[in-house]
Amino acid sequence: MAENQAIPSTISGPVCPESVDPHNSLGFTQLNQACWLGDLEEAQSLLEAGADPNSCNGMNHYTPLHSSSFKGHLAIVKLLIKWDADINAQEDRNGFTPLNSAIWNDHQDVALFLIKKKADLAICSNDGFSPLNTAVWVGNLVVVRNLVEKGADVNFANVDGFTPLHAAAKKGHLEIAGFLVKNGARLDALDRWGRDVIKVAEDNQNWHLVKFFEYLVNNH
Repeated sequence: MAENQAIPSTISGPVCPESVDPHNSLGFTQLNQACWLGDLEEAQSLLEAGADPNSCNGMNHYTPLHSSSFKGHLAIVKLLIKWDADINAQEDRNGFTPLNSAIWNDHQDVALFLIKKKADLAICSNDGFSPLNTAVWVGNLVVVRNLVEKGADVNFANVDGFTPLHAAAKKGHLEIAGFLVKNGARLDALDRWGRDVIKVAEDNQNWHLVKFFEYLVNNH
């Protein structure tokens, strides 16, 4: 999964003084820029002046909530939710929702807040990564636990047949693997190349997980 680098860290360009929702030369609104840069005061002022909390940039439909979630600006995320920002909007480049954006960049506090606000746990990225797949991939056990407790499917497979347990096997996350197994993750699920989790762990030289999975299989 390619890292999302959809918005530059600094944004400049012409701004229309007649509107609070102009797009600069890169396609970003003033509100999106404020949310990306973490300028809470500016974001609040723009919203009070009538800026659209769901305004999108012109390149990949990044909303202000995507920007603030991607960068980990929790206060701005909370502000946007109060102003009815679309919590489940998907951008075009990777198909990320704000929740998946926050998890991919390991902004735990933002992710937990969006989960609490009932973000959809089943919306996947373009390559089929659900928020749970993503949380396992980056190795955040706290978010993994929270997602599973809220009903995320521990056996959901992406477009390559990769389940959360496959992701744990590939990345070497033993504690997460144990948690997933305790919550019903299947050891016999196969990816598109016919690999179970033991084979994935072997291919990535995660021998501690090979031993763990083999023990589970032999003592089932």
